[in-house]
Amino acid sequence: MKRWTREELELLYEQTKYKSTPQIAKEMGYKKGRAISLVLRRHGFPPLYGRRQALLNLTEPQKAYVAGILDGEGYISIKPLAITIANTHYGIISYLKSLMGGFIGTRKQRELRHKQIYIWRSYAVLTRGLLSQILPYLIIKREKALEVLGQYNTYNGYKGIETTGKVRIG
Repeated sequence: MKRWTREELELLYEQTKYKSTPQIAKEMGYKKGRAISLVLRRHGFPPLYGRRQALLNLTEPQKAYVAGILDGEGYISIKPLAITIANTHYGIISYLKSLMGGFIGTRKQRELRHKQIYIWRSYAVLTRGLLSQILPYLIIKREKALEVLGQYNTYNGYKGIETTGKVRIG
């Protein structure tokens, strides 16, 4: 069993902000990501739930564009933590996917005369990273984004975000 120095543990904990534990474990020669979680927990580090953020290299115009699309066409859901943007123009949705990742889906047409709706959806890690970067450009969804970012340390998977007291959002 390896003996860890405090500096190595702090560096390892910092890596968990941007990489999954299986990715870190693979780089270090461990078979499973659980080994990394156990090492950190044994040395007194807090749990890793809600720790990761996506690394996005967006330019300022791209941040403003994404914020505008989110304000006009999007939705920030808390349970589960995600951003959803729906539009009838596939080009916008595919641009978001190429820019940030996430998932593309479609919504079933209610009637033949309606256009096909395409949906881009982020996952929890991408949502936190994206919201922190586009926050200065958000207008309509700013309050909701601040609520999510202010409480993301208590994020617990698909159970949503727990608020202080007995009130639950979502």
